[in-house]
Amino acid sequence: MYKPNFQKREVIVFRQFQRKGYSLFACLGREVLISVLSVATLSATKAAGISDETWRADADHATTVQARHNAPGKQTAGNGTTYSFATLAQLPEFGVTYVDGAPGYYLVERNDTIAESDRFVLDENVIVKFEDQVTLVIKGEADFTVSDGSRTTFTRAHELATPYSIKVNNTQGARFRNVTFDYVGVESMSTGAIEVENCTFTNHTGTSAAALYFITNGQESLIRDCLFETCKRAAIGSAANASQPMTISRCQLKRNSTDNRNIPQINITASKVTIDGCIVEGDSTSQTINNMVGGIGISNFSAFPDTEVLVKDCQITHNRYGIGTVGPVNIRIEQNHIRDNNHEANPMNGGSGISLYDPYAMTTAVIAGNHIEGNIWGITIIGCKDVNVGQPTASDVKSPGGNTFLNNGFDGQPYDLYNNSKLTVYAQNNKWSVSSQTEEQIESVIFHKNDDSSLGEVIFMPAYDNEAAITLPRLPVPAACGRYGLNGMRLPSSTTRQLFIENGKKYFR
Repeated sequence: MYKPNFQKREVIVFRQFQRKGYSLFACLGREVLISVLSVATLSATKAAGISDETWRADADHATTVQARHNAPGKQTAGNGTTYSFATLAQLPEFGVTYVDGAPGYYLVERNDTIAESDRFVLDENVIVKFEDQVTLVIKGEADFTVSDGSRTTFTRAHELATPYSIKVNNTQGARFRNVTFDYVGVESMSTGAIEVENCTFTNHTGTSAAALYFITNGQESLIRDCLFETCKRAAIGSAANASQPMTISRCQLKRNSTDNRNIPQINITASKVTIDGCIVEGDSTSQTINNMVGGIGISNFSAFPDTEVLVKDCQITHNRYGIGTVGPVNIRIEQNHIRDNNHEANPMNGGSGISLYDPYAMTTAVIAGNHIEGNIWGITIIGCKDVNVGQPTASDVKSPGGNTFLNNGFDGQPYDLYNNSKLTVYAQNNKWSVSSQTEEQIESVIFHKNDDSSLGEVIFMPAYDNEAAITLPRLPVPAACGRYGLNGMRLPSSTTRQLFIENGKKYFR
């Protein structure tokens, strides 16, 4: 069997990137199969920088905007007052104005701050437009919830504007519900919990490392029933020095990281993390568009302890790779549909359905009940402590197996499982991409000790007993953000006379 030259464990490179504070996967070199990475730095200032070219097309407007930005933003008094955009627009010292029109909207022109002892509540059914380089900072209590059936939209003021974000910098956390973020992102520096439900993030301009970005440690946060689409960098991200626990549930992430850099759509540091029932879809129309973009990337460059990651019931398709981990992680990968993550042009640089890389040999992984199809590599293992892909007779039943492999490989050579470590890996009770589940045929799709004596053995017999032993994973239903036709397709908000499903209920309007 052909053996790629990627046995080196680039520990030195890994440590260099760890010291420099890069978020998630750095490019670990051709020698490392996973090679999946992000080079998003922790510096919010650098991440938020924009080109001086932006305003050259309109010098007059540039002068006006610069003068406006030179005026310092205003902070509220901190006396327990509750503010909204409507109340801020009544105070001339703040950079919020109401622009009448059809429809009317609130224009935010300066970096104003809600003080620590004050409160901010979100107006319902309004449009809020941010000028170039504008941030709204919330240091007090934050309530960005809109009642069901209503919607509030944040967007840019004009085509030349690159707005920054809503920045939550408090101890209480914040709630976001039924809000559309178009070109505008959310950054959390809060030590409290962030809840984001039924929200939409589109076209984020990359002014921070992710459309929804966690910069510091906080309480367990929840992102549920949200849509992230065509954002320039990651959809959801956290800094390399932030062990931010979170649950990402029933979300749709489609064609993000449009900047086509080595940044996965979910780009987070390991903690107590659950990713459940999500759709993570790259560009399904071409393998050359956004071919550097991974699906789910989880790293632990800071060696945080007590990491417990669960990725379950997700559909991960058409990315550069499906699920990739770097550094010490305890992870369970169950009942996912991981297909056609083969957009990496060079197989030595990526293309795994699942890739586990840990030069410190601390990672433990359980992989069960997944459908792994059409990837360049099915599962790849580099380093790690214990990886179990199937051992149903063990007393603790680490993994029942039940994984289905189909058509993983490249250049006519199948690769369902590549054990590029010294571990003994159990991979029993799985269905392999061979015509007959015999030991001889299964050997042809697994690379391990029998192919290179320096590597560990994969124990793969017995394989599955019968068709009933293999259950395909349950695919996630569309997230509840927005309206969906009965065919499952998302409908534009302007659709009126249509039979549709919204928040799980059927309507005709």
